[in-house]
Amino acid sequence: EKVEKQEKMQRGHELLERELKRRAVEEISPVLGDIIPRLNKISRDIGHANGEDILVALGSGSLNVSTVIQKLLGKAQAPLLEIPEEPLTGIKKTDSDIIVEGAEGVQVVIANCCLPVPGDEIVGYSTRTRGITVHRKDCPNLSDASESRLIQVSWGAGTLGNRYTTRLKLEGMDRAGLFTDVGQAIMACDGSIVGIKAHVVGGTLARMKIEIRVRDVEHLYAVVAKLNGVKNVIEVKRG
Repeated sequence: EKVEKQEKMQRGHELLERELKRRAVEEISPVLGDIIPRLNKISRDIGHANGEDILVALGSGSLNVSTVIQKLLGKAQAPLLEIPEEPLTGIKKTDSDIIVEGAEGVQVVIANCCLPVPGDEIVGYSTRTRGITVHRKDCPNLSDASESRLIQVSWGAGTLGNRYTTRLKLEGMDRAGLFTDVGQAIMACDGSIVGIKAHVVGGTLARMKIEIRVRDVEHLYAVVAKLNGVKNVIEVKRG
């Protein structure tokens, strides 16, 4: 049943992609990681639970592709989800997520430069304005940090069942369907895509910056292993 759903979803995505290209709709990216958030926004309008359900309905023939595109164009003003190059703020976490040695109730912020997830070795950095930012121990931004401002922190029990945002960088030889296959590989591992920023260098090398939500570092490595198995992918590393 799961395989059948995946096949219908793929068929639905292909139908939608083909129709967007035929109509030369440039304001809507056909990449799976971009189209799913857009479909999520219009799902209730056309009586479906979410974007994946819309693709399944398209693939099974119970939904007309023109109906979906008309709705998408109606909401096309919404900007594509992109990962900012230099985020200004971190991601706030509660004390139950991260335990600070010798302190309670202090503001803890996960650093956007390295985006640690449970299972990573972490260290706190005391800032003057934002409490403590939590970095991976191997974060390059800490290489010049003063020892006096580094604070011992650890993951708490509050991480269980939660999802954490982190970033991957992927390089591969560009081909038709590469972006779609990358999106499907992430979803097949129960990872959720927050955003994908992609470009092609020199007409042949595809580079992607992917922001995803995972449970912990083991879950992340399972996603990386799946991505490494995608045809034409050269390298996947943490961003």
